[in-house]
Amino acid sequence: MTTVKVANHENPSESVEVPRESLLEAFSSYTTLHGFHFALSSTNRVRQIIWILLLILTSVVLIYQLAYSTQRVLEYASMVQVETRNEDSITFPAISICSNNMMQKSKILGKDAQRYLDLLDQKKEDQWDAISQSFSPDFDIEKAVHQYGLNLSLAMKSCHYGRYLKCNPSHFTTFKEFRYGLCYTFNSGKRESAFISHDTGPTSGLSITLDAQPEEYYSLYSSTGTGFRVIVHDQSEFPWVEKHGWEIPPGFSTNVRLARKEISSLESPYNSNCSRDTNYASQSYCLVQCYSDMVVKRCGCHMLGMTEETGHTPWCSPQQIKACVYTTSRRFQPNMCSCPVRCSRVEFDVQLSSLYYPPDNFWETISNERSLTIYANDTKKFQEWYRRRVIQLNVFYKELTTEVRKEKEAYTISDLAGDFGGNMGLFLGCSILTIAEFIDLLVVYLVHRHKKRTAKIQ
Repeated sequence: MTTVKVANHENPSESVEVPRESLLEAFSSYTTLHGFHFALSSTNRVRQIIWILLLILTSVVLIYQLAYSTQRVLEYASMVQVETRNEDSITFPAISICSNNMMQKSKILGKDAQRYLDLLDQKKEDQWDAISQSFSPDFDIEKAVHQYGLNLSLAMKSCHYGRYLKCNPSHFTTFKEFRYGLCYTFNSGKRESAFISHDTGPTSGLSITLDAQPEEYYSLYSSTGTGFRVIVHDQSEFPWVEKHGWEIPPGFSTNVRLARKEISSLESPYNSNCSRDTNYASQSYCLVQCYSDMVVKRCGCHMLGMTEETGHTPWCSPQQIKACVYTTSRRFQPNMCSCPVRCSRVEFDVQLSSLYYPPDNFWETISNERSLTIYANDTKKFQEWYRRRVIQLNVFYKELTTEVRKEKEAYTISDLAGDFGGNMGLFLGCSILTIAEFIDLLVVYLVHRHKKRTAKIQ
């Protein structure tokens, strides 16, 4: 009878010879796999069949659970963990402001800037041929908005940050936007470090009073109404005013209560599809750059507010805007661009409320200003005139807290290993070491076969 040496588990330093036919029975006597001994060596046939069926059933259930758990891992599902962090101080966001009037009427009448706007105004279509004859092809729209656009020094009646800082135009940086022309950003962080908020409420944020100058409104770009468009954003974010901003009208004091959020998302293949390795400051900047490249490629020109990478491409003429740019804009979709959102970013929840402005007890404080207007002797008309043009904007934190939102894997490889180990113990009463026992059995069997073949050859 052929024998195979098998480790003696009572004395590991010794080994015993076991007949090959009894190898499995010997293995069943020491394996940690529950029920295996009864399935192989039971003297009762019925009992043996029952244990074999039980082993098969529990093994099938274990395989099913393993397949289900593996599927959960491959689904790349995620969950969001939200916690609130109390702060002693928080970085104040950037505030970008654009007038709803691109260029001032009194400054552009009779100039190419007026003709540029007229050539885009569908209401003046019957005059386009005559206007085109006197319109210079070398017209520079960027230079025009700098000369004739919103002048913050004249429009800003008062500005305060916190209780003590009286802000002025030097605290603002500029940028251009196709629809609104020259815009301004407070606390952009470009010229100096961003301001820090140490308290909540209107007296701890930005309070600015602006003159909308409605008598200066001109063209289709100012036909939607009088006021300003505002956006609150992190210093690292591009101010996409057209898409994410909101309007503030004259005659009201608009309060903007802020709640800061830090968001951390998972990279692809998770559903957020964010990216940590980005070559751009923000997703908004990337989308504007993508749109700019599309306009340059399709129309052969670039628009006001487009990113500088367009190089020396000429400005789009009114004819190119009507014939090509408008069509490109309508067809543009964000999914045309490879612009994933950044995995780590700061966002702000905004809560707006308004009060009628100014209050009745305010008029005496500006009696000197009334004397400079044509309504010096008519208080009621002066009040109507003032409310039609003046806006107050207050931006502040409602709480010194940061909402931290972390996206995490809903089911990880560690969870899979833990569940598999738990299911092995539940259904078969074994562990990973039991698998090692089967591997050991296979090795012993293969070694025996090799020795037997060698003996036959000899």
